[in-house]
Amino acid sequence: MRIGLPRALTYYEYGGLAQTFFEMLDQQVVISPPTQEEIMRLGTSLCVDEACLPVKLFHGHAAWLKDRVDAIFLPVIKGVTRHEYMCPKMIGLTDMVRHSIPGLPRIISPLIEISGSLHSVRRTLRELGREFSSDRTRVETAVGMALAEHMSGLEALRAGELPIEGWRPLLEPILRVGVVGHSYTLYDRHVSMDLIRRLTAMNVAVVTPEMLDEGKARQTADELPKKIFWTLPKRQAGAALMMGGDPGIDGIIFVAAYGCGIDAFIGDLCERMIQRKRDLPFMTLTLDEHSGPAGMETRVEAFIDMLERRLGDGGDISPDGDAEHLGQIFAG
Repeated sequence: MRIGLPRALTYYEYGGLAQTFFEMLDQQVVISPPTQEEIMRLGTSLCVDEACLPVKLFHGHAAWLKDRVDAIFLPVIKGVTRHEYMCPKMIGLTDMVRHSIPGLPRIISPLIEISGSLHSVRRTLRELGREFSSDRTRVETAVGMALAEHMSGLEALRAGELPIEGWRPLLEPILRVGVVGHSYTLYDRHVSMDLIRRLTAMNVAVVTPEMLDEGKARQTADELPKKIFWTLPKRQAGAALMMGGDPGIDGIIFVAAYGCGIDAFIGDLCERMIQRKRDLPFMTLTLDEHSGPAGMETRVEAFIDMLERRLGDGGDISPDGDAEHLGQIFAG
């Protein structure tokens, strides 16, 4: 069976796990190509206008796959941590795709509600594996290999090996900038307009949430006055606040997807919390399907230029601090 994996949303978290799992069960895995303008337009035309950019993009990748595979893997991910939830649109994504894209093949959509323990992950994968093989040993091997691949990917990210083709970390950067956003936004080169590679070309070292200790990031987020119940935004908030407290970070770029209310809230919250403790430059880039690279590049270059001047002037380039705060900026 040819099983399609849309290269969007949770693919950047669990794509390696899913691919290894199905291949170990002798299934042919077809992954949609890296995002391009055609896929973006396709997703925008099929999805409701009110959806955020990543959800529209997912529709485009699913539509690209529909005539090329026998089934599409589209799990219903309710939560991956106890007492926390994924984004509401992500939870309902399977139904959105089913009712938005005509002529879909079979949808493989197991309910994934992980309580945070490895046992619950294994149980979910075992149940799914039995649909493809009656050999328990084979299924157990597939589960083990898939989890090992997932853990290996996490370790590579923490070591600074980002999933961006041709990207290499800098040995002697002039600046270190935290780039905070969802993995499906930061590591999709079309959506992010190659932000990370552009920063690297400016001799700027990039620190993303995946490079930080997730446990410490979650503890940092728990120090906020109110609990964040959404798993991915909580990771963003914890990472941003950790970076804000790191004297080795020269500035933060928060990458938000237009239409995502949680992104808008978390970005503003983190900026306010960081500014109370430290005079750290913080810029928000809001991306949508109309964003163009020229506008984004101009704004990023201005931000990095300001950071370089702060570095040369001892961190004080403006009496009123206006030059240190670029605020909310649309990338288009």
